[in-house]
Amino acid sequence: MSHLGVASPGKKHKQEGSPDADEVKRNSKDGLKYVWIPPGRFAMGCSPDALCDGDEKPLHAVTISKGFWIGQTEVTVGAYERFVEANGRSMPPAPPFDNAWRDKAMPMVELAWADARDYCQWAGGRLPTEAEWEYAARGGNPGPRYGLLDDVAWYANDSGQRRLDSEHLWDADMQKYQSELNQDQKKYYKLLIENGDRPHEVAGKRPNTLGLFDTLGKSGSGATTGSTCTTTKTAPVPILPGREAAKCASCAADRIWGAQDTSRLRSVTESTPSCVMSLSGHDARCPRFPE
Repeated sequence: MSHLGVASPGKKHKQEGSPDADEVKRNSKDGLKYVWIPPGRFAMGCSPDALCDGDEKPLHAVTISKGFWIGQTEVTVGAYERFVEANGRSMPPAPPFDNAWRDKAMPMVELAWADARDYCQWAGGRLPTEAEWEYAARGGNPGPRYGLLDDVAWYANDSGQRRLDSEHLWDADMQKYQSELNQDQKKYYKLLIENGDRPHEVAGKRPNTLGLFDTLGKSGSGATTGSTCTTTKTAPVPILPGREAAKCASCAADRIWGAQDTSRLRSVTESTPSCVMSLSGHDARCPRFPE
């Protein structure tokens, strides 16, 4: 229960004839596993104990009236290649960290929102709403994260050849280039690139209580609501430090790879694909309503 008195996902919200909470099934279309998210209520927005931006406020109670299936991981390169081959499409240019899309377990990036939408529709689902995404990402946790950051997320500190103090690097750059933000970002990116910071294969960290991986850090995810939830372009390296990386993704928001605000649970906007699937089953991550 949160301080707003709202309930988290659980078996007591089970709808008659619906799957059990945390049930997992594989979608034969894209080959990915999907987790059943039962209906419930949660506190959406800024976690009470977190640093928050204006677009995360006010914290408010939201009811998810229907359960849905959502991808256990971000959509992988291998899953997206199935979609491309089935529909006569072409893969986008590969990012520097995954030459020629060789690693099939990497999260799929470099997509436009429409690409993520089309993928989800092909797989039998749709993109999640912002509320659905945050509800699933939180997994009943009202706090800014669901474990120690290094245990649950890939972010600027732990994604390269050596460990970084990204918060210190970011703050130092901000002081030095306070009047030239673009220059500041360029220097920060350069430091991370030199350190080999990059996204990692899906499911390499501990999942949340619903069994979903990488709902903190990693790549951005797409959702259907919110004016800024329409981009699925992701940066080649994590760009922001752990303090902000602790924001948990809602919408597609905090999953933008390497953003400074990818390490805490919150409701904002940015976006790789995630899909909601119907009962039969960005990152892309697809949800579906039950039939």
